[in-house]
Amino acid sequence: MQFRKLKILVIILLLSKNIFSQSNPIITTWIQNTSGQSNPSYPSLECNVQSVYYTSTNSYISASSIPGYVIGPWQNNPNAPADQNYVCKFPLTPVVNNGTKTNTGLGVVGLWKNGVGIFNAKDGRYWNNTTQQFVNGITNSGWNRNAKYFEGVSFDSCKGHPAPGGAYHHHISPKCLYNQDETAYHSPILGFAWDGYPIYGPYAYTNTNGTGAIKRMVSSYVLTSSGSRTNGPPVNTYPWGSMCEDYVYTAGSGDLDAYNGRTCVTPEYPSGTYAYFVTIEADGTPAYPFVLAAQYYGIVPSTSTNNQIPSGATQYLPPPLPVVLFNFTVQLSGNDAIISWRAEAEVNLSNYVIERSNDAVNFEKIFNQPALGKSLYSQKDQNLSKGSYYYRIKSVNLDETFEYSKIVTIAVNDQSSMMVHNNPAGDVLTIQHFDAINERTIKIIDIQGKEVKSEIMPVGTTMISIDVQTLYAGIYFINISDNFNRTSSKLVISR
Repeated sequence: MQFRKLKILVIILLLSKNIFSQSNPIITTWIQNTSGQSNPSYPSLECNVQSVYYTSTNSYISASSIPGYVIGPWQNNPNAPADQNYVCKFPLTPVVNNGTKTNTGLGVVGLWKNGVGIFNAKDGRYWNNTTQQFVNGITNSGWNRNAKYFEGVSFDSCKGHPAPGGAYHHHISPKCLYNQDETAYHSPILGFAWDGYPIYGPYAYTNTNGTGAIKRMVSSYVLTSSGSRTNGPPVNTYPWGSMCEDYVYTAGSGDLDAYNGRTCVTPEYPSGTYAYFVTIEADGTPAYPFVLAAQYYGIVPSTSTNNQIPSGATQYLPPPLPVVLFNFTVQLSGNDAIISWRAEAEVNLSNYVIERSNDAVNFEKIFNQPALGKSLYSQKDQNLSKGSYYYRIKSVNLDETFEYSKIVTIAVNDQSSMMVHNNPAGDVLTIQHFDAINERTIKIIDIQGKEVKSEIMPVGTTMISIDVQTLYAGIYFINISDNFNRTSSKLVISR
């Protein structure tokens, strides 16, 4: 009898341990690709997380560092994305490092929940454009270049780009991974750092005990805007903010600590946890140090991206999810708009309604697409006249509830000479102009007719990215002209 009771107790303990493991967010949060789906921009590359395994102490995440959303193009970046074949190990129970903290370092410092690499705020070079700290007899004193400042022009519309070796990654808030504009609710978990602590989006409870209104988490790094940089980069060449060390941690100036996190209650951790937060400004632009700062808060185990899944590890398979549109694009082909989207699962889904607008306000139904249980859909909106067109997808469930996708736009011009990417734009606007014979002037004009931005496209250039972070939200116009022709398109800036 005693042996039987002991056996039952052991079984109960094992079951409770398994249930606890499968409720751990570091096991359940990942976006798994269980059907071999590929990236829509690079069909040969499998996207998202391929598998999740766990033991009593660690989770093992197999990932490609390729997302499920459209990536590219990248201006001034010669690298191409490639499957990284990561097998990453994370501790199930993170531990605070009460000793000497570990530097986050260059390269991957964690994974976003879609298996894409997280990089810190540094671009891997020092202010003198070298990788050496000791140059011409002078030590640089650690003046690291700010990746957003120096590499931002090469970010795609999802705010990522590939590194040498093909590791697609984000230094800043990954806009295509979550709805950054959702300010009424606590932000979701976006990923995990190597020490096992979660990384959340920018909005959380005001109070660390899980009470109070939802507010934007403010970084405690303050930009220095006066003085000089001893043995460092001259300010007239490298403005304040272009170096990581221009930002000084100032306790009490924001909500977060020196590691860009805090200990608090979150929806996934009702008993509390330490958590990092992606930081953005009030207008939605990235705020230094963007994700993780220079050091980890917790103990970083012997974690790397080339682990082996232990024999005996348990595989975690996610439950079926309602439809998730992880990619929605509209591309211009002559005067036709090619509307494409991919879906993850289609539980209880009835149909898709494709809607079009000329002003991004009043939409009309143009297509009805039944849900067919497949991942890739496409429709063609033919013979469009000159002008701007806005598209969105309405996903309708069997009970007639529905959700809208983001809005995507194209501009049809005479001879289809100009294409405006990521419009509406938030941070960076990419313009493609197919006439590369002449030098062209790009001007952004506000609704009052005032020129607010001007750029030059040299001869031979067909694509340019423009930083529009300083522009207020609203309606603008893009004018491209040379000595012979002029084209115009509508632009929407949103935050």
